[in-house]
Amino acid sequence: MLGITQSIRDATAGIIDFQTAAQSAAITTSAGFNPEQVIKLAEGVKLASVALGRDLTDSLNRVI
Repeated sequence: MLGITQSIRDATAGIIDFQTAAQSAAITTSAGFNPEQVIKLAEGVKLASVALGRDLTDSLNRVI
């Protein structure tokens, strides 16, 4: 779980704090996502939030 949490933080360039990343990792893995899918999801959310000018933490929480 710690590895996925750090991967989410890395995928979002450290913008997402540890607590939010850990919660997202727990929710997505319990929903059946594998680590690669979780990382791709975080990367996609980052790109979308930048393109739309939205807060990254809020965007990640809404998607998860």
